[in-house]
Amino acid sequence: MEHYFNANEIDEEDQKRDIFLSVCGKNIYKLIRDLLAPAKPGTKSLADLTKLVKDHRDPVPSEIIQRFKFNSRTRHSDESVRTFIAALRSLTEHCNYGDTLNAMLRDRLVVGIKSDRIQRRLLAEPNLTFEKALEIATAMETAEKNAQDIQASGTNGTFQKQINKVSKSYTRNNSGNSKQGDCYRCGGNHLAAECRFKDAKCHSCKKKGHIAKKCRNKSANGNLSENHREFKSRFKPRAHFMEQDESSESENEVYSVFHFGNKSNEAYKVQINVNECEIAMEIDTGASVSIMSEDTYKEYKSKFRIEPTSAKLPNIYGRADSCNRTCNRQCQLQKGKRKITITDSEAKRSEFTWPRLVEQTPTGLEGYFLRRWK
Repeated sequence: MEHYFNANEIDEEDQKRDIFLSVCGKNIYKLIRDLLAPAKPGTKSLADLTKLVKDHRDPVPSEIIQRFKFNSRTRHSDESVRTFIAALRSLTEHCNYGDTLNAMLRDRLVVGIKSDRIQRRLLAEPNLTFEKALEIATAMETAEKNAQDIQASGTNGTFQKQINKVSKSYTRNNSGNSKQGDCYRCGGNHLAAECRFKDAKCHSCKKKGHIAKKCRNKSANGNLSENHREFKSRFKPRAHFMEQDESSESENEVYSVFHFGNKSNEAYKVQINVNECEIAMEIDTGASVSIMSEDTYKEYKSKFRIEPTSAKLPNIYGRADSCNRTCNRQCQLQKGKRKITITDSEAKRSEFTWPRLVEQTPTGLEGYFLRRWK
């Protein structure tokens, strides 16, 4: 209000009071009238009216409470030094520190700064004044922020992670491998001494120091099954990795699946007597049911009583082969008799038997293979 009166060169006290009562609003005017009743607002001076409203709205707080709030105030983690000092000055309004105000502000700044580095620097300063403490704290805060900005801008862009897309599918690739580097252990573009496969065991020659893809003993690759080699040539798995420096080779070769085979690469078969019919069935360690081909079923269909089925058996390429019929029959293998379920398949393939059937024989599945290997 005083600025308005000075700007408009209003000096008379009665005129100041009347202007105030005209612009204060109906709520303030009603409050003044209620506080002065039965006296009239026009009988009081502007100073009396403003003091009346101020004492009613903002009574003088307790000096002890205000000093307690001041001495409990500390700098917040996201608060600058100058913002902290402004908050301290606001709390001293009703503390009545008088001539000791700067000393109290200095002490509160040192104690509540919440920074060990700045606090040690301030405590080491002899004859520390409030102005000097504020200057040191502000300078150290600014220097620390500038150093963080320089470090952040210097490291940004020099380190970048490479992220490749994750995919569960396989892509057909018959075009050969990409260009390899200089490492004789895995073919990567790095020194052999730094290769992570230097202690890996080759699945081909069983020696340490390289993986099967870079094995120089090519004759050992005969242990791979024909189906496995065909599958690897037609389907190449995508590399899924995230690296921080140079690209590394996929570990696909380290975890290649091998199976035991004899020299002639013939399938292991057993003679099973099913309803007085001798049927040669191949032992498939991955089979969950015993399977009979369409041709074999037509040859012995007079011996079996069949039932319809809608079962589908997936092959190694993910396609499902349909099955038409199923039957339960007594079979004899060596000296033991078991009841098995045989499924008739439309696929043109050999007969497969469930490995659990051979396991239940006197010698078991392990004994059968040991006899064949001798």
